[in-house]
Amino acid sequence: AYINGTSMKDMETGQSFSYRKKDEVVYRSLNLCANAPPKWKAMDLLQAKEHLWNEVLKVETQSNAQLARSIEFALPKEWSREQQICYASEFIQENFVDVGMCADWVIHDKNTGNPHVHCLLTMRPFTKEHAWGAKEKKGYLLDENGERIPLLDPKTGQQKLGKRNERLWKRGLTDSTGWNNRKNCKRWRQAWEEKCNAHLLPEHHIDHRSHAERGIVDIPTIHEGPEAKRIQERFETGAGNESSWKVELNRQIKEKNAFLHKLMDAFRGIADKILNWRKIIYDFRRKQYCASGDGRNASGTGSTAGNNSAALSGAYDLQHTVGEIPQAGGIPDRIKQRINAVNRWFAGFREGRRGTGNGAFGKGEAGTDREGLDAIGRAIKQREQFIDGTERFLAEASEQLQRRIEVNERFKQLQRRRSHASAIGGASDGNGAKGFADTEADRIQSTIDRVSGEIERRAESGKPESTSEKLARFRAEMERRKQAEGNRPAEHRPHSR
Repeated sequence: AYINGTSMKDMETGQSFSYRKKDEVVYRSLNLCANAPPKWKAMDLLQAKEHLWNEVLKVETQSNAQLARSIEFALPKEWSREQQICYASEFIQENFVDVGMCADWVIHDKNTGNPHVHCLLTMRPFTKEHAWGAKEKKGYLLDENGERIPLLDPKTGQQKLGKRNERLWKRGLTDSTGWNNRKNCKRWRQAWEEKCNAHLLPEHHIDHRSHAERGIVDIPTIHEGPEAKRIQERFETGAGNESSWKVELNRQIKEKNAFLHKLMDAFRGIADKILNWRKIIYDFRRKQYCASGDGRNASGTGSTAGNNSAALSGAYDLQHTVGEIPQAGGIPDRIKQRINAVNRWFAGFREGRRGTGNGAFGKGEAGTDREGLDAIGRAIKQREQFIDGTERFLAEASEQLQRRIEVNERFKQLQRRRSHASAIGGASDGNGAKGFADTEADRIQSTIDRVSGEIERRAESGKPESTSEKLARFRAEMERRKQAEGNRPAEHRPHSR
């Protein structure tokens, strides 16, 4: 009566139920299977629906019997009303009625952009004589793989044998129709996806898979419903004392998803920076070796560096983990482990493993969705400082990299002037230029190694570098450069003409 927005009477108790004030019902239908009593098909639509469920109440005598299976699914807004009715009817007929179920279904639409179907399915089949059949039958019990389960002797642990030495298997009541198989839910979802996508433009296609199956790291939100929205509206206007827990839970989930994206972006930024540095080092060495004054280094070394550079210059799909990026050996293992741990952490929440007590949030933190989100919130507060410090460190590292690039350009200009002078004077100190290139390249490589080590130490400690530590590091760097300039031979020092 509720989903149909009408009045129905329970013939056993004499009690009537009326929901005629529901105005969102835009279409009603009753699809009967082939073995249903023929007289039901001759009845009026609402009369046939009332008679169907009264007959169900008669045949289901156990107090814990399941009377019907309820299914809801959304209808694409891109379809017209006629298309919604036609395609929904086809889906229900092909997946439920054709296998022996009777389907009582309606379309609800409040003109709020959410047209959907409510469908009630019978649980018991009909026989060829148009009578109710059995929901269960005696047979062999099967495991998850569809194999028979052996009957074991508790004393020996071996499978029992019968009087004729035949193996014995567990027997019991099994589903006579196969309608209660849990795998049916996924199969029905996939069938609805195929039905919708066959009549929708590609940009409006739907996907029946979960976030985890699609590789989406976001925690999925829950369905709020109109009652939760009304409670939240009364709370926000001051008419209610408490907010809706569903709305509050979705708000927390959205906050956690936003932090998750920030976390992943930070780690991807680290990977991009290090990959870019490696590319510049390879390119720098290849160009310097190939550009010696006498051309003796133009083969061998240059081609090897060029191959490495080409491998590093390709476009990478940042949706993959760092471990899948080619030539990512320079990325500290600690950072890669942190990224993969975050993925497993949030995946554990999506899959519901938090209820085991030893799941995604650690032992002792299992429980409800709220407890799981509180665990995420605590972890976020512990990691926010590390993420902010990492972002500042990346900005400073980028500035240092830019300064190194400028030094490289000045060295190129100096080398071109030397090559020009040697061509005019008939002599060239190629080995000296090469030695300087080696020194400069080694110095940049050393800087990259220090940056990588700093990132790894930062990931292990979880603390950003303080201002005093930065000043001390910069002073040590300036002192080291002065000593390096003093130890370099005079002919290898850069000079202006």
